[in-house]
Amino acid sequence: LEESQSELLVLQSAREKAEVCEAELGPLKEWVSKCTDWSTYLESRVEKAEAELEKLGEELEEAQGEAERYRNVADDALDELKDTRSRVRELEEALRQLKQDL
Repeated sequence: LEESQSELLVLQSAREKAEVCEAELGPLKEWVSKCTDWSTYLESRVEKAEAELEKLGEELEEAQGEAERYRNVADDALDELKDTRSRVRELEEALRQLKQDL
């Protein structure tokens, strides 16, 4: 009987400890759940940010290509302008020479 009472006390003590652990475990489970939700949310945001970054990178490449094309057109126009000025000088010189010869 004494042994049974001793075992009963041990079991009651174990049950009380289990109840305390369970009570402490509840908030931890809730905290883990919230952390998991935040982690999922943040992963989603990171994926969206990465997709946006990739899109912006592609747009930047397109803009750089377009800028290069405009730069080439401007360079060609400048070269043409220089050639035209040179040709105008040649024509002016020829005209002066022609006036002197007359």
